[in-house]
Amino acid sequence: MSENNVNPTAPSTSTSPNDQKGKGKSKWYDRSVARAPDMVMTARDIRILESLDAYRYLTAGQIQSLHWDTQISVSCRVRLRKLFVHGYVDRIPLQDGFQRGSVPVYVLSQKGAVALAEIRSASGKELDWSRKHKDVKPLFIQHWLALNDVRIAFTRAAKREGHELRDWRYESEVWDEYEVLDGQKGAKTRKQFRPDAWLVYTAPSPDHPTRRIGFAAFIELDRATESGTRWRTEVVPRYQTYLASGRFAQQFKPLERFWVLVVTTSWARARHLAEIVSASDIAHVFWLTVQKEVTSETILNPIWIRPGIEGQQALLVRSQKD
Repeated sequence: MSENNVNPTAPSTSTSPNDQKGKGKSKWYDRSVARAPDMVMTARDIRILESLDAYRYLTAGQIQSLHWDTQISVSCRVRLRKLFVHGYVDRIPLQDGFQRGSVPVYVLSQKGAVALAEIRSASGKELDWSRKHKDVKPLFIQHWLALNDVRIAFTRAAKREGHELRDWRYESEVWDEYEVLDGQKGAKTRKQFRPDAWLVYTAPSPDHPTRRIGFAAFIELDRATESGTRWRTEVVPRYQTYLASGRFAQQFKPLERFWVLVVTTSWARARHLAEIVSASDIAHVFWLTVQKEVTSETILNPIWIRPGIEGQQALLVRSQKD
């Protein structure tokens, strides 16, 4: 879709109840209409709003990687500023002391949600928008942005290679609570299953062009804030119980198996977790890598380690052998 001008579905200029005025306020967060540049909504602007609805939290760099081909784009900054000062997006500043530093994180505003809802009226697609999305702690946003790095890497890799990221769901969309029978006590016990995300990635088979290969996987984002004991006593048993209970087959039919892609902070941490996981009977479903390796150029390359297997593995090469 080319970046042609389109008629905006909401007024392109307005004041915002969140305008911040006064001495000492950052211009980045000032929506003074006197400063607002003229704006005509473009097709790319609409795609940015669509992305904010789908991803919820995005940095300027993440938005640029989704909608611009160049690494540094003045056009991206210009469009984001216009969308902000005209009230279609909000900015949440992340304070110093966090991994991404003091940077603005973009979220869909109420006005942007209304405009997008009007655009979508013909398709009937619902929006994932709430005022509560801005009322969250910085560490929660950091975690979400890191998940979005993974999602964007797979999205861009799929686009470049002619593959397809068929499904992506965040924790709230795959969270499950179910009952299992305790064999010793003879009573039912309630279990919770809460991975960070879920994806399905497919590609044409190199041997059979009409067939698809790929993988379905839960995502676990490990920030190395907890000891490996939690993985041994909570994370691995959670997947063991979920698989043995038959809930996966019920929830994701006709899929019969899954992987667990673990993204952590360092290779030392990844190897430590792999050693812990290797003692379980489901070690074969775990793949581990580090956050710095997760880019669209490398995500499909041999950047993954597996418990009990020497060397680094590539996701799609392995899926063709399975």
